[in-house]
Amino acid sequence: MYVQGDYNAQPNGVLNTTYVGASVIADAVTLLSDNFNDVNTFAFPYGTGAPPSITNGGRNAVTTTYRLAIIGGKGVPFPLAGVAGTAAADYGTDGGAHNFLRYIENWGGQSLWYTGSIVSLYYNHQAVGLYKCCNTVYSPPTRQYTFDTQFLTPINLPPQTPMLRSLNTISMTQLDLSTQ
Repeated sequence: MYVQGDYNAQPNGVLNTTYVGASVIADAVTLLSDNFNDVNTFAFPYGTGAPPSITNGGRNAVTTTYRLAIIGGKGVPFPLAGVAGTAAADYGTDGGAHNFLRYIENWGGQSLWYTGSIVSLYYNHQAVGLYKCCNTVYSPPTRQYTFDTQFLTPINLPPQTPMLRSLNTISMTQLDLSTQ
């Protein structure tokens, strides 16, 4: 899922005065700035092109604000196996919590204002590429992440938010199936 532009908020970290609960549930969520133009992705997919050299495919972000709850998957971590050369220290990881929200732009010096809640419930099934940090796919923004305190009041939760009122454990059984 791609979310572009000042979503459910005004520019530069200003939240709307009228509150609207919003959420996205997807395999992976990529945040795109107000400046994103897909033409640059196709014209310069590897960051090279006409002079001057364009980094990150000419995808230069601008400060952008988002206000929503996000449920998504994360990459399956794996141990660093014998790799030719020297791999990045975070090779084989999912990038950590600060990279749960994905980017594909050069955010150098720009801020990303995010107010909401992020939840990881599962491993990705579609977005399964290796995590690549720092200038290979994107350069990180100045992350201005905050929890949306409006979510503390149930009436303000996004529509169709699952709720668990009580859990009563009676018994538990583990099944070992040959098909697993």
